[in-house]
Amino acid sequence: MLMSGIWKRSLLLVGILTVINAALYLNKEPFNYKPYSTESSLYAPAAAESFRFFTDFPSEGREQAIRFLDSVLPISDTARVSEIKEIASFLYVQFYSQLGKPAAVNAYRDPWEMYRYYSADSSRKLWCGHLAILFNYFCLARGIETRMIEIMKPGDHHVVNECYLPDSRQWVLVDITYNQLLVSTVQGKLFGLAEFRRLHGQQDLVQVQTAGDSNRLLMMDTGYILNYYQPDFPAHYYKTVNPDVVYSNTEKVRRYILPESWYSILAKDRSANTGFYFRQAFLIAWLLSLVYLLFLVIKKSSQGRIIKAVKNDG
Repeated sequence: MLMSGIWKRSLLLVGILTVINAALYLNKEPFNYKPYSTESSLYAPAAAESFRFFTDFPSEGREQAIRFLDSVLPISDTARVSEIKEIASFLYVQFYSQLGKPAAVNAYRDPWEMYRYYSADSSRKLWCGHLAILFNYFCLARGIETRMIEIMKPGDHHVVNECYLPDSRQWVLVDITYNQLLVSTVQGKLFGLAEFRRLHGQQDLVQVQTAGDSNRLLMMDTGYILNYYQPDFPAHYYKTVNPDVVYSNTEKVRRYILPESWYSILAKDRSANTGFYFRQAFLIAWLLSLVYLLFLVIKKSSQGRIIKAVKNDG
């Protein structure tokens, strides 16, 4: 009778924990780990981590992209700033007239395939994220460490890039969508995203380098800067955006169990990861309940063998 009571309670516990974990899995978004980072960490000297964005994609496309860049943008100036402006200007000139809402069928694809798809038909619309992906991919093909950042304005996200300049040990902002190839003070001091956003809404005058190797002056309290560059908006710094990697079964299981992500978040206001650890507690409790149930099964089986052996001896 005692064993029967233990079995009932154990099975009931496993059942309850299974239902709870299933509900948490089906509604997992609020319980996902939020990978917050600090500005000092994100703007430390680059350590080649961004190149994962390039190597995650098929090698055949990477080789074709490198050959294509060599043919249309032969290296005339090996200075990183010149190469960055050259690649950004090339993409802006080719695609600025196609900026708009993409058709539903224009699904995400390998960046090299994406370039060929949009360059093949000028009626196909693409958005800021496509330009940022292409720029990221082409810069990495040239050996320029580059990353993609999504500014999470509620209901209207915007995607930009940052490139790393080894000589000055600095990340610099590129926003091809708005023909902002590089941005600096009037005196020429280049900005990264975090530093640039701190000027938001002020009366500062900044210098923007644009396609065609021209410049324009811009006030920080006007236009798209007011719309997207508010420092209160969280920014997601992506390590990769390849869906074959990000959404592989192995990676999804790792992110469900471990405090890991394919991006880092820079945010003024942070919410705690209480929900993630709450979910993990129930997952661990469920696993322990299964282990205990297995222990009862083994114990009952062992007792059955002992009783049978005693009877046979008798």
